[in-house]
Amino acid sequence: MCIVYQQLTKLQNDQFAKDGQIKILRDRYSQVQAELSLQKQKALKAIEQQTEEKSRRETELERDVERLSSEVKFKDHELTELRGILIFYVLYLRVCHLPTAFSSRCPEQLVVYMCV
Repeated sequence: MCIVYQQLTKLQNDQFAKDGQIKILRDRYSQVQAELSLQKQKALKAIEQQTEEKSRRETELERDVERLSSEVKFKDHELTELRGILIFYVLYLRVCHLPTAFSSRCPEQLVVYMCV
């Protein structure tokens, strides 16, 4: 009986050791899962921040494009007006400086037109 009792005690000790190992492994597994969950949350937060930053930047760029587009339209309009004035001025100078028998002054109609 002593041998059976020793074997029983040995098996119980082995079982306690295995139970302890299992508990340690389960605890470690829980820790690893918690760490992974935390890393996932950090990664998702980083991705969310990057997405928000990208969206904010795109919005800023769209506003800049709209502003610059308006400026370009305004400048185009100014250039068109200046071209018209320049063409009129060139025509005015040609008419005023024609070496002809006309009077040395510009025709009155052209002067009136230029003032309009």
